Amino acid sequence: MVREVHERIARLFFEGTLAEKIDAIPIEMRPKTSASYRCCLYKDRAMIRFQIMAALGFRVEREEDETRTLASYVAEALQRRRETIGGPVLTVLEEACHRCTMQQYFVTDACQGCLARPCAVGCPKKAISHVNGRAVIDTQACIKCGKCMQVCPYHAIVNVPIPCVEACPVGAITPLPDGGKHFDWGKCINCGKCQKACPFGAVMTRSFMLDVMRALQNPAEKVVALVAPAVAGHMGNTAIWSILAGLKRAGFAEALEVSIGADTTSENEAREFEERFGEGAPPQKLSFMTTSCCPAYVSCIRKHATEIEDAVSHTRSPMHYTAKLAKERWPGCTTVFIGPCTAKIHEAQIDEYTDFALTVIETLSLLRGRGVALDNSQAPPADYECGSFEARNYPLTAGVAGAVAAITTAKVVPVLIDGLNVAAVKKLKSFAKNPPAGNLVEVMACEGGCVAGQGCVAPAQMAQARVKMLLGKSKHHPMARAFQPKAAGAGTEEMKKVPELSTK
Repeated sequence: MVREVHERIARLFFEGTLAEKIDAIPIEMRPKTSASYRCCLYKDRAMIRFQIMAALGFRVEREEDETRTLASYVAEALQRRRETIGGPVLTVLEEACHRCTMQQYFVTDACQGCLARPCAVGCPKKAISHVNGRAVIDTQACIKCGKCMQVCPYHAIVNVPIPCVEACPVGAITPLPDGGKHFDWGKCINCGKCQKACPFGAVMTRSFMLDVMRALQNPAEKVVALVAPAVAGHMGNTAIWSILAGLKRAGFAEALEVSIGADTTSENEAREFEERFGEGAPPQKLSFMTTSCCPAYVSCIRKHATEIEDAVSHTRSPMHYTAKLAKERWPGCTTVFIGPCTAKIHEAQIDEYTDFALTVIETLSLLRGRGVALDNSQAPPADYECGSFEARNYPLTAGVAGAVAAITTAKVVPVLIDGLNVAAVKKLKSFAKNPPAGNLVEVMACEGGCVAGQGCVAPAQMAQARVKMLLGKSKHHPMARAFQPKAAGAGTEEMKKVPELSTK
């Protein structure tokens, strides 16, 4: 539904009829003859209306006039200035929230009432009794440790979670007594995990696709697309150079592969690592350095694990360096990052060289609304500009650490944290007193790497396979040594021995 909303908005905008026809979108998507997904067609239409508001860049929580037309929101959005964009990337529609019951462990009919009763024996609060040959959990005494579920030989005990609360790695979502949720935006790291977890669509991403389309239509603006390598995993088998060509047909004046900036990140981070841990380097407060290209992770450290903030690399992200290159090459241009995650939208708001960021979902909608079909040229143009194998490997787990290890002259012992969750954040905080086994910690907020971000469309494994196909057509960085890690940590023996923290 989200993709359809974005695509309809894009098509109407390029047709020049957005203001006239946008209020009809909810009715067109849910006509009287269609089946309803919620209680009735009218609630479906109301939810679509709120999705349109988010797609126009507005926070649905702030709606004060329910009679206000969507056309009036379009008019306001078209007058919006880039420097006024801010606030949380996500927006929450209370009316769409299912008001899930409080998290609890539940005994199913699979319980056999076994004589050993491992669930009751292992419960630290003695919250489990047996009635009529079946285990019963006292929900008032239960502390939700999950030990009963772990030891049940019949898997008869299940955890009934609150999806958004369980998905949030930093405890930014609190369940309320009435089943609602309180989102603490001061704690939020914009990872988008709650949006991905909510099966009722109550959490939405604020989109600034309309701002980008307005810039594309302005003959006085030169708009440059900055395409992350992860995008290659989500547009079928279309090669990344064909994606860039398609964006130019859609109206972008220029398009750059963000792997170019990733090479700069690798070089700067390798140099920084040598300054910290190379031969003759002064003693460091912490015995390790962490990567810094994942904005959700950096935000997590600054808000929730300040005890290891000194370990975070000062090197900027590939998006930053590519946007800077674009601004230097085409002064006054408007830069638009295209990538897989919601956290990059927030990074674009605070980055001095990046004007906007679009997710893969928004970009596909823009292309389809523009009527652009992607060709699949098997070979890049002769003058095609791109980064190295190491740079294009960034969106896969172990890619960033592998790039630094391949370039630096200092000895790297990587540690991989593949996905942020409560356990991973707790482990990161513990590094202040109990340092990790290695000296370079790579952290990806999304399990599997950037290819698994909230704004993607393909399954992570499929996207990983497509990025690996791109790697097969890539050249190694000129500074890379004999140690050449492959994609997703599946390379040399040295990389296979990387200690990894399980976050599953």
